[in-house]
Amino acid sequence: MSLPPPAIRVDILRFCHQICKGVQPVWVDIHPDNTAEPSSCFVTVAKAVKAYGGKCVCGWDITEFPTVYLEAEFHGVWCNTDGELIDLTPHELPYKRILFLPDATRQYEGYRLDNFRIASTPDPLVARYIEIAELLYADMLKNGQVHQLGTLKMSRNYAILKTEMLALENQLMNKYGARYFAGLKALGIEL
Repeated sequence: MSLPPPAIRVDILRFCHQICKGVQPVWVDIHPDNTAEPSSCFVTVAKAVKAYGGKCVCGWDITEFPTVYLEAEFHGVWCNTDGELIDLTPHELPYKRILFLPDATRQYEGYRLDNFRIASTPDPLVARYIEIAELLYADMLKNGQVHQLGTLKMSRNYAILKTEMLALENQLMNKYGARYFAGLKALGIEL
């Protein structure tokens, strides 16, 4: 549900510094590999490194539900042989760029890391949404699914939590949808 922010604001810089002190986020253009699948950044980058050289740079894809919450998802981008960072992974919506926070302290080790999230508004719905997201990751960790790519086999608890999360997403969209669609428009995306 979150989008790349249209600009780097003070609240985003504070959020980034909570994740990686002293590191500045950078804009990275998206040039999706037409053979890549969404959410397969590390596999996609590894193929590019093998085929063209360069390296994988690990970090965080910084997104927001405008004025509702900020989120950082562990992500890999390709650094080509000229030192240019490029996001090769397709995204659900046709973004032109992402806000990327490089993190030299972490490397991809074959498993998912939980996202960082912070509420931008003191709304109990947002707090519960963030709590459910953390509980979903804890369930994946407990059941050994952080090592799986693609579709996950859900535990009963995960299915219950996911159902609640979907309901919360609907409530958040009903309450703050105008802000979300304004965020899309700021990115030049019309649905």
